[in-house]
Amino acid sequence: MSKRKTGKSSGKSRSVKPKRRTPSKRRRGADGPSVDGIVAGTSPVAATGIRPKARAVIRGIGVSPGVVVGQACCLHETTISLETAEELGEERVLAELARYNEAREKALSDLRAAHQKVATHIGHHEAAIFSSHTAILGDESFSNQVSRYILEKQQTAEAAQQTVLNDYEPVFASIKSEYLKERMADLRDITRRLQKHLSDTPGILPDRMSGVLVVDELLPSDLIPVDNWDITGIITQTGGRTSHAAILARSRGIPAVSGIPRLFEHLQSGDTVIVDGHEGIVFVD
Repeated sequence: MSKRKTGKSSGKSRSVKPKRRTPSKRRRGADGPSVDGIVAGTSPVAATGIRPKARAVIRGIGVSPGVVVGQACCLHETTISLETAEELGEERVLAELARYNEAREKALSDLRAAHQKVATHIGHHEAAIFSSHTAILGDESFSNQVSRYILEKQQTAEAAQQTVLNDYEPVFASIKSEYLKERMADLRDITRRLQKHLSDTPGILPDRMSGVLVVDELLPSDLIPVDNWDITGIITQTGGRTSHAAILARSRGIPAVSGIPRLFEHLQSGDTVIVDGHEGIVFVD
C-alpha cells in the first residue's frame, strides 16, 4: 500500500473558526429591491441572459429605461373623437368661430400652467415641450386654418380641427426624420386640449390611476405630474424614442415600451406585467 504524504507541522496548533453563515439577503440596486434575483431597474434579459416565465412575451421599442413589475391598467381610448356630421347654417358660423376662439384662449392658459408645473416638478428642458405647444396654438397659421373651415365650409369647431389634422397627417407621414414625424403627436395633444374646452368635459383619462398604464398612444399632457396618479410603467401601441411623451417618461424615471401592434390582444387590465424599458420587452403573466 502506498503511504499518504503528510504536510510538515509547525509545532504550533492554530484554531480556525468556521465562517458564520448569515441568511442571504436580496440584493438591492439603486432603483430598488430585486425581483426573482434581478435588481430592479436593470434588464432581466441583460442581467441574467434568461427570460422570466410568462404567458406572453411582447417585443416593442424601449423608449424609457428601467424595469418594473406591476398590474396593467388598460385604457382603450385616450383620444377624443373630433368628427361630427353636423353642418352649420350661415347664422351660426360667427357664433361657432367665437366658441373656438374662447376654447383656444382657455387652452393657451392651460399650456402656460402646464409649462410652470413641469418646470417646477421635472425641469425647464422638459417644460419647453409645452412652450412649443403654446407657440403652435398661439401661431395664427394653425388657428387660421381651423377658422377657414368654420367660415367657408360651415363646419363645427370640432370638425374643423379634425379636417386640419387630416391635412397634416400625410405631410408628417412623408417626413424621413423620426423626430419631426413624432411632432404629429403634439398636434393631436393640442387638439385634444382644445376639445376638452369645446365640449366642457374633463377628458378621457381618469382622475385616479395606479400601476402600469397601457394605452394606444401617450401624449405629453398625459405625463404632467398629477397628485392622484401613481404610474409605475407605460406600454403603448404607437410612439417612439423621440416623442415628447417618451422624453417626459425618461425624465420622470418611468420605464416605457412603445410600438406594440395589436397591443390589447395580448393583455388586459389586472394582468401582472414586467415592463423592460431597456430591451423593449413586456412579459405578461
